Amino acid sequence: MRLSTILSALASCAVVSGCPFSNITTRGLYPRAQNPVYDIYDFPNGTWVEGLAVRCNGEILAGLLSSPQLVQIGPCPGCPDSSLSANVVFEPSGATSVSSITEFKDDVFAVVVGNFSIPQLASIAGSYSIWEVDMNYNPARSRIITHIPPAAWLNGITTLDSQHVLACDSTLGVVYRVDVSNGTYTQVANDTLMSPPPGVYPPLGINGIKVRNSNLYFTNSIGQSVNVMPIDSQGYPTGAATTIASGFATNDFAIDKNGDLFVTTDPQNSLIQVTPSTGSYVTVAGSANSTALEGPTAARFGRGSTDKSVIYLSTDGGVVAPVNGVVQGGKIKAVCVDTEA
Repeated sequence: MRLSTILSALASCAVVSGCPFSNITTRGLYPRAQNPVYDIYDFPNGTWVEGLAVRCNGEILAGLLSSPQLVQIGPCPGCPDSSLSANVVFEPSGATSVSSITEFKDDVFAVVVGNFSIPQLASIAGSYSIWEVDMNYNPARSRIITHIPPAAWLNGITTLDSQHVLACDSTLGVVYRVDVSNGTYTQVANDTLMSPPPGVYPPLGINGIKVRNSNLYFTNSIGQSVNVMPIDSQGYPTGAATTIASGFATNDFAIDKNGDLFVTTDPQNSLIQVTPSTGSYVTVAGSANSTALEGPTAARFGRGSTDKSVIYLSTDGGVVAPVNGVVQGGKIKAVCVDTEA
């Protein structure tokens, strides 16, 4: 389905009534007031949505930490109310979780797969692999790219170039470069700003990662920081990592055309804009005690002419720190902003 189709479905769906998707330029208040958060799709209770990608046709891919599934969210064929449906496009055997996603070729994605215990918030070391999911086919075609046995908690993933992705280990505080063609992998980065602080649980250090203009941007979740490291074309550091901003929860993020980072703050339930040139940051949407954005995990900009200023967000429903003690099902949300990727 084309982007215009999914946006038409969003506009007609009751849960997003009033969202200015069809006329983004009139949204107005950002950043002088917090932006409203719109529901796009609700998963059942007990669903933790961890990874997120937006396809070139506007449909959304979501990786579920609570089950080994990559789900596509798009228009529901034949539904009279133009509602959205979620369909499993990839379900690897022998795993419990699908997490981060990155597109390395047109409509071809690298996906992190492994075993994770949500009740214990515990990663199972040695269980991780990276798979290719090719959405150019219907049904999607998948193949394993590589196992990474040394990984203790493989988490964020990003594209370096059309042949290589970078994947980070949140517990070991390292970054691997993976050749998507032959499956070889090499540790390319290891910095103290990537490691979790000693003696903390869960040992969740480096989490979200993105490459932009010869820089590797990354968050450290338990360290509550947003950081940057200069790298070369192979992903190796050309200088030490430095902290851009700190003092708030950090998970994944999206980057706009100006280089600002829009950071999800699970479990602080907000989206924060960080400006690397100054280190300043401002809350765009959500708040610690609000259920509007409970447990935000990943962020991605829309890719079409009518949603390029929309940031899509995934949530875990507040599993880590439920507001008022109530855990929701994971969701896909949307926030309109005054910028684009």
